[in-house]
Amino acid sequence: MIGEKFKISIGSVPGVYHRAINRNNQDAAYWAESEHGLVACVLDGCGSGLYSEIGARLTSRVLCKRALELLYLQKQGFVFRHGLLEELRLSLINFIRELAGQLGASFSQVINDYFLFTIVAALITEETTSIFTLGDGLFSLNGETTIIDENNQPNYLGYALVKSDTTRKNPNALDFVLREEISTSEVDSLILGSDGVVDLLERKDQLIKILGVESRVGDLNQFLLEPRYLKNLSALQKRLVVLGVRNRLLDDDTTMVLIRRKIEESEVSQCTS
Repeated sequence: MIGEKFKISIGSVPGVYHRAINRNNQDAAYWAESEHGLVACVLDGCGSGLYSEIGARLTSRVLCKRALELLYLQKQGFVFRHGLLEELRLSLINFIRELAGQLGASFSQVINDYFLFTIVAALITEETTSIFTLGDGLFSLNGETTIIDENNQPNYLGYALVKSDTTRKNPNALDFVLREEISTSEVDSLILGSDGVVDLLERKDQLIKILGVESRVGDLNQFLLEPRYLKNLSALQKRLVVLGVRNRLLDDDTTMVLIRRKIEESEVSQCTS
């Protein structure tokens, strides 16, 4: 399977603001694979949603599961009328509609409380790697970082089910945006991140102390070049805890999915020496 060619780790910490008011981390991240491909995603719940982390976590799993089902159908020769990504988007909207309809109370209130989140995702097959988004966030492909900034007014998939200025002004505003599509053989590394990762980038030159030793926060290259992130899947989470929890540097909830092509053990040893 394609996952045998990559190492994947997830890290996520609540931001300083959320910890200060005793709120949950509203981000979600998930990945899954089958013989037909690998799917990974980061969903960032709306800060004003009372329980947006619940909708984000549920939808992240459904996104991966449904994307793999669609890949299977595609391998069987099925042709999607509007493309696989649009089929996936409509499937997620249907999932949200059905679940929200069973939660009682006002339908629009349920959407606002549970189902407003941004999406940064990747779909990797043996042939191609596609990165797609809805709303703000960040991704870094082979060390080249792209920040999607929507001025703190991101589009949310849930808006497709309630009346909003977004859909009235631009009916296509809630479509997935295909950001990159390249040959998988060209992918060495891929980072998917919530917009909280921008806090890390803005503080990359700041000095911090870890066990009495002074060092810099560092940029995203640390996760690509340092051997510990290849050897230890928990290293990403530990680093975000050091930066966000112990040093209080990450104002917003910060979540990353790190995908690295596997290398030979000898190469890792060379990096260490």
